[in-house]
Amino acid sequence: MKDMTVSGEGQLMLPGTSVSVPYEIRGPLVRGSPSSTPVKSGRGWLTATADLARDLFRAGRARLKLADGRDIRILAVAHTEGEDRVYFDVET
Repeated sequence: MKDMTVSGEGQLMLPGTSVSVPYEIRGPLVRGSPSSTPVKSGRGWLTATADLARDLFRAGRARLKLADGRDIRILAVAHTEGEDRVYFDVET
């Protein structure tokens, strides 16, 4: 399957927090597929407030509900203290 990029406004869910965030994911995704088709792999980034980005990176794992309704688990892999971007891998 060819790598594709999907982006949009999703819902980041950490314990006690649910906030809308812009994201981009690149991987073997099916663009526009129904919410019943899981995202099995990929890498991406999301932007949040600097505090929320730090909290996500420290937590390590979270859920991200994509704009098309799919719900994925993410593993935060990189973040610079004070910045608003977190890089992540999609967990299977």
